[in-house]
Amino acid sequence: MRAELDENKYPKGVKVSDVAFDSLGHECLRHIGWAECAKCGLEWFLSMRVGMIGTGAISHKHAQAYKNIGFQLTVCTDIFEAGGRRFAAQYGAEFVPTYEEVCRHPKVDYVDVCTFPDFRMQPIAVCAETGKHVQVQKPISTNLATARLMVETARRAGILLGVVSQHRFDDASLFLAKAIAGGRLGKLLQADCYVKWYRSAEYYARPIKGSWQTEGGGA
Repeated sequence: MRAELDENKYPKGVKVSDVAFDSLGHECLRHIGWAECAKCGLEWFLSMRVGMIGTGAISHKHAQAYKNIGFQLTVCTDIFEAGGRRFAAQYGAEFVPTYEEVCRHPKVDYVDVCTFPDFRMQPIAVCAETGKHVQVQKPISTNLATARLMVETARRAGILLGVVSQHRFDDASLFLAKAIAGGRLGKLLQADCYVKWYRSAEYYARPIKGSWQTEGGGA
């Protein structure tokens, strides 16, 4: 006999799949991303299946992070097929020729878009049809109009749209946010930020780097 779970409080697309047992021996329902014990209400994290679009430099960081937290990278694609197939072999994923196949793949719970920011709306439109959540690499888009359309499309479809901004979780960022919220810095009138990172000449040598059309500009 299955336990009861209110699916209405979870994002659209979350489905109850089977019965599991928590560490206390309670009968629980397992569903995408999270599980909740019907008796004690305890929630804990479960594995998710990720489909990746774009297998360039940053995708390796994402794949390694997924492995660290127990997520499954099930399928990927790239416009450069040879590189995409190497990536798939390296991380044990299936390679498919098109992004549409990733967005419609039965073994994908959410889609991770690791492409340049000029390619955003296309996979979101398909995921809105299939009910799959989406994470996109920063920046959200190359222009405000597309960014707004992305947000509105996800909202209408009832799917989650996330934008990578990992440095918000840095110790310094968390400390500063807490200090501002607590009023430790008083009333802020102006703020300046300096990020002392180094990028080699080779990093900027690619013709598309910092271009308006592909990256929306850059510094």
